[in-house]
Amino acid sequence: MLTLIALFGLKGFLYVNLGAITYTERVGKLQSGTVVEQFGAYVMQADPVTLWVADQIHNVLK
Repeated sequence: MLTLIALFGLKGFLYVNLGAITYTERVGKLQSGTVVEQFGAYVMQADPVTLWVADQIHNVLK
């Protein structure tokens, strides 16, 4: 459970730090890579939980 919380926290922080466009572009680059990179892209894609965490982080950093 802690691993999932950390993963979503990391994804949310990266989403806020990089911005939506850059984050999506980087995940897109991973999708055209090796099988391992494609798996990473699948894990790192912005899902509703990641977007919610990113919104919470953004509100704290305001």
